[in-house]
Amino acid sequence: MKIPGLPGLFIKMWDPMTRKIFGPGNGFTNVFYPKKKGEYRMDVTSCPYNRYFTELGCPELTKIFCENDERIYGNLPGLKFERTGTIGKGSKRCDFHMKKV
Repeated sequence: MKIPGLPGLFIKMWDPMTRKIFGPGNGFTNVFYPKKKGEYRMDVTSCPYNRYFTELGCPELTKIFCENDERIYGNLPGLKFERTGTIGKGSKRCDFHMKKV
C-alpha cells in the first residue's frame, strides 16, 4: 500500500529519530552524512549490541539484530534500503542508506 508523501516524510523524520535512538546516549558511535533530498545516510561504527553479546561470549547473536534492520527497513513502500555490511557480520560499520524510489 502506497501512501502519498510518506517516503519523504519518513526520510525527514529518520534523521532526528536515529540521532536520538542510535546516538551516544544509547551507546552507539555514528557517522552522519550531509543531507541530500530524498536520501538519508548514516553509519554505526560502534554498537552496544555487539559489545554486550561479545562480553557474554556470543557475538554471533548480533547478526539477528542486524538482520532485523533488513526486514523492517527493506520492505517500506516507496523507499529502498541499501546496506553493504554490518558489524555483526564482520564489517567495520553498519551502513544505513535510505532513498525514495
